[in-house]
Amino acid sequence: RLKDPSSGKLLDCYRIPRGHYVAPEVYEIESDASSATYPLALAAITGTECTIESIGSDSLQGDARFAKDVLEPMGCSVVQTRNSTKVTGPPVGQLRQIGLVDMEPMTDAFLTASVLLAVAVQPSQDGKESTQITGIANQRVKECNRIKAMMDELAKFGVRTQEHEDGLEVFGQPMESLRQDVSVHCYDDHRVAMAFSVLAAVAPGPGTVLEEKRCVEKTWPNWWDDLERKLGIKVEGVELESQTSAGSAAVSLTQRNNRLTAGNYPEDATIFCIGMRGTGKTYLGKFAAYALQRPFLDADAIFDERHKLNGFVAKNGW
Repeated sequence: RLKDPSSGKLLDCYRIPRGHYVAPEVYEIESDASSATYPLALAAITGTECTIESIGSDSLQGDARFAKDVLEPMGCSVVQTRNSTKVTGPPVGQLRQIGLVDMEPMTDAFLTASVLLAVAVQPSQDGKESTQITGIANQRVKECNRIKAMMDELAKFGVRTQEHEDGLEVFGQPMESLRQDVSVHCYDDHRVAMAFSVLAAVAPGPGTVLEEKRCVEKTWPNWWDDLERKLGIKVEGVELESQTSAGSAAVSLTQRNNRLTAGNYPEDATIFCIGMRGTGKTYLGKFAAYALQRPFLDADAIFDERHKLNGFVAKNGW
């Protein structure tokens, strides 16, 4: 801070010495800790071993705590260094409940935890036969209401759950008692699809159908290939007969047909895309209009043309 040379008083003026940026020789980029939970969970549920590089105790991502805070209490062996995580699952069928786990620091990982808890038959260390996951209320407003999605789809396997204000409770049952040949609706949500692929790996019967194959492209485009080639889980794609039919049940994973049907509506009926701002209504609406060979109207564009959107919002609010 500079001084007035005549009075010696401090001035509201600062001299900043010239600096220069030095680029590091090596950039260390962490792996995606949320996506890492799925192969680690497969090791846990199948009693095998998995090591993830670039995710460890020094990770800045909350989901990096999944191995130590969820898998280890469930009976897995976890070895975590500063930049790697190794998980070895217990013998098949020996996962145990936790009783209570706060997953607020790693909310996206609750789906992965839920499918593991669904087949955890050993009681927790305090004797609980279920686990309440807390701190995940925000998961109701993600790609879908993930809490409800997990409860509804786990119910198809016969797994009992209970909803709470900030989470859900999962009651475990033996793998062999899961219902067979379930068709899982994925809600076009990548995390629902990848989480249930973990449960599908041990579900009894010829196979579990996972609908909406392409939704994993948001975070792991090669998930289904990696699941088979790197993780050893049999995967076979099928075409479903209709949106409400499970199609062939003799598959592990499948793809849902994305077909629009006219139903009993007039051919010139208007289709509305309604949702929160910034969720892609315009982007997806243009695709739908092109596929259906229909005109596309953007409500924001029309409103702006008639009323000047920014001025209207400045005056009246959203």
